[in-house]
Amino acid sequence: RDSMHKEKELLRNFYSSWAQSVSLYTRWADHYNISYPVLMTLYALYSRGSLTQKNISEFFGLPKQTVHSSVRYLEKRNYISLTPGTRDRREKIIFLTEEGRAYAGELLTPLFEAEENICRTIGIERLEEMINTNDLYNLLFEKEMKRRIKHHD
Repeated sequence: RDSMHKEKELLRNFYSSWAQSVSLYTRWADHYNISYPVLMTLYALYSRGSLTQKNISEFFGLPKQTVHSSVRYLEKRNYISLTPGTRDRREKIIFLTEEGRAYAGELLTPLFEAEENICRTIGIERLEEMINTNDLYNLLFEKEMKRRIKHHD
């Protein structure tokens, strides 16, 4: 009974910690007058190169429609360009334009520097533990979800 109470408390703390991280990145985006999904789309393209909307959606756990809106926003400003995929012509490959790379660099270079300082402070071992634990949690959560939600894709 006591361990059940402790588990619930730990889960609440986990959710709170996760939400706080998203909130901090949202504040970073706000500073540059963009949304969190636009920031994450730029982050993905700048750090990973050309990607599909599906890649970005999976990479950051953002809904496909949200990524689609971010892509439209960036495309209107000539920060990204879309080309048909090689395997599936309907699937567009997104990449930063020269202007987009410069814009993303302005926003992301100080963010990457901040993240690198944080990583050095925390240490590689603790970061790896954190990632492995989070990955395991997500894997187990997905299994539990499939057991409980019948029409899961």
